[in-house]
Amino acid sequence: MSTEPDGAPAEPTPRFRIDLDYADDELAAVEAVMARRQQALLKRDPWDPWAIIIMGCIVAFATAILAMWLGVGRRGQGAIIAALAFVAFWIGASSPGLIARRQAARLRAAERADFRAEWAGTTLAVDARGISLQRPDAQGFYAASAFRSATREGGLVLLWPHAGAPLAIPARLMSTGQQARLMAIASGQSATEAGLAAAAQHP
Repeated sequence: MSTEPDGAPAEPTPRFRIDLDYADDELAAVEAVMARRQQALLKRDPWDPWAIIIMGCIVAFATAILAMWLGVGRRGQGAIIAALAFVAFWIGASSPGLIARRQAARLRAAERADFRAEWAGTTLAVDARGISLQRPDAQGFYAASAFRSATREGGLVLLWPHAGAPLAIPARLMSTGQQARLMAIASGQSATEAGLAAAAQHP
């Protein structure tokens, strides 16, 4: 065993390999992380939730006034006409959203299948230099300096680069010590510090 200059034992080299594999709940966790990241990138307009209501009111009142002017409705029926117009507008405006949600569910299933196909047969190798990804047809390498932090969420260890989406690795594929070593590389901590943090979070 090597030693540090002061004679203390050196920390072991964080070296291990795992074969990546994602369960359905882990893919759902990845999707949740990506969705929150997209929301954080968007500048939400506080008026967005009210836009459809305001537009519906405008359409309802305009319809009621037009109906009275054309003689379609009698005096005193303006409120009823406005209410019916608002309901019709709301149904019409909501229908595309309902259809989009159904399409999103099918798209999500297709994306999960594509994600699994993309990462099938991938081996992740961790050492002191960084993280290597080896696939049947390609390979890549992330230097330790490529990451700014590491977090744990939804059964995943998330390695956050300085820009872009995180690298999500199922925690169940690693021992607590391996998780600590992986997070140490991504966060710039020593393996001992990361191990203590992991033990505190998961006694």
